[in-house]
Amino acid sequence: MIKKNAAKKTKSRRPRKPDRITNPESIGNVTHESIYHSLRPLDEMVHQMEKRWGVDRLPSLVEPELAARFGAAKAKLDAAIDENQPAEVQKRVRVMMKGWKTLSDAAEKAGAAEISAGIWEGRADSGVKYAFCRTDAEAHLAAKERKDYRVFSVAELVRLLEARYSNLMAAKRHFPGATVEKVRQIDDEIPF
Repeated sequence: MIKKNAAKKTKSRRPRKPDRITNPESIGNVTHESIYHSLRPLDEMVHQMEKRWGVDRLPSLVEPELAARFGAAKAKLDAAIDENQPAEVQKRVRVMMKGWKTLSDAAEKAGAAEISAGIWEGRADSGVKYAFCRTDAEAHLAAKERKDYRVFSVAELVRLLEARYSNLMAAKRHFPGATVEKVRQIDDEIPF
């Protein structure tokens, strides 16, 4: 569920790319350009870490104290961005890059498994391609690699099935081993 807060509008934390068409007010603005370009190396490092460990997964693989220090460092970077402080952003980017490396080293030392997208693929009769992954992190990774697929995690599938197909869930409960061969909409309740 997506929640919207109509009473309070928050500004974007990350500065948009300076561009003459989509973001002309940032062109030539030393503060905006400096902050945007300072963040680029960190963004690339985060991208590489997410490919290796999964999206939003690495802090959960280390000791709570290390994860807390990482969170505090991220909060300081976010504050520097919000306050338009280029020198502080540069300093905090260096700290965050060191933090990502430290998290990765700690997860590796602890024997944590890197992400490996266990992907199952299928094609609908209509020709639409689907990919199914075990976790949301794996689905995020797979969606980047398979742009012409509709990618789902198991958790998403469960939510969809529970929300939309209560009759199917009842049939599966009462007829273990039954398979779905054809789908058609019926409005009658199953009498069990």
